[in-house]
Amino acid sequence: VLVHLARGFVANPEVLVLHKPFEHFNPGQRKIVQAAFRQFVDNRGIAMDPDTYSRRRPRTMIFTTSNEQDVSIADVVLEVSDGQLHRRTNHNKPGTLGPVASVDPKGVAKLPVGVRH
Repeated sequence: VLVHLARGFVANPEVLVLHKPFEHFNPGQRKIVQAAFRQFVDNRGIAMDPDTYSRRRPRTMIFTTSNEQDVSIADVVLEVSDGQLHRRTNHNKPGTLGPVASVDPKGVAKLPVGVRH
C-alpha cells in the first residue's frame, strides 16, 4: 500500500483519487499518512521547493472512507445518507450545506438540473 501511495505522490498529479487509503494502517501510521495527504494538498505537492509554490497548480485529493475520523483532514465531505448526497464543510465547522443530489438504489447520484459546483 505504501508503494502505491508513494507512486501517487511521485507522479504529483493535480487530482489524486484513492479508495479507502487508510484501511491498512494502525492509528499511528494513519496519522502520518494523513499528514502526508494534507501536505500534498496544502503545499501543492510533497517535498517541493517552497520558492516555486506560487507557480504550482493546486492539488486536489479525493478519497473514500468508512471511518469518520479519516474525514478530519478533508476540506469538504460528501456523504450518502437516506438516498441523498449531502455536502458539508469540515475543519470543525458545524452544519451541512444540505442535499446536493438524490441517489438511486444502484448508487448513482442524480444532480438536479441547474446545480453547479
